[in-house]
Amino acid sequence: MQKLAVFLASLLISISSHSQTSINVVGSDDNVAISSFDAVAFFTQKEAVAGKSELSHTHLGAKWLFSSADNLKAFQASPEKFVPEWGGQCALCVSENCVSEKKLSGDFALVDGKLYLFAYGNRSKSGPKDTFLYGRWSRAARVGDGEKSWPGLKAKLEDGTLVQPNSKNYRRTTFER
Repeated sequence: MQKLAVFLASLLISISSHSQTSINVVGSDDNVAISSFDAVAFFTQKEAVAGKSELSHTHLGAKWLFSSADNLKAFQASPEKFVPEWGGQCALCVSENCVSEKKLSGDFALVDGKLYLFAYGNRSKSGPKDTFLYGRWSRAARVGDGEKSWPGLKAKLEDGTLVQPNSKNYRRTTFER
């Protein structure tokens, strides 16, 4: 009986340590959020800044990296203020009811005080960012569509039926919207 209890306890620990997150961890083997960018820097420096592994904090099942101790402290004090919309998933993709399989490019937009991130663009001109902000449908329509899509996508990410590619396979090209 004691062996069974030990086995079940170790199984529970194993399962909980491999839990899924809806936070964008594409390309990471250790659940690093938003392609290692510092979430606070998008707001304070208005640019994508790489975080440092020695300045990290775990939140919502992901490890967040920061470029400075001040940014780490700000995030720890009020993470909801800095976590990107839709878990940092590519905003264009979420607005089209999908999750990008590519790492974030550093392209972002602050809209009404909320952070939206984009995948696979380049910093001088991002197709996904431009389409989201200035495309055929208005930004408000894109945000509205994303708000409708996100609960279902989030549930699938969290229950593991939609899996984010890790560093070994994130270069897959199954779809590119």
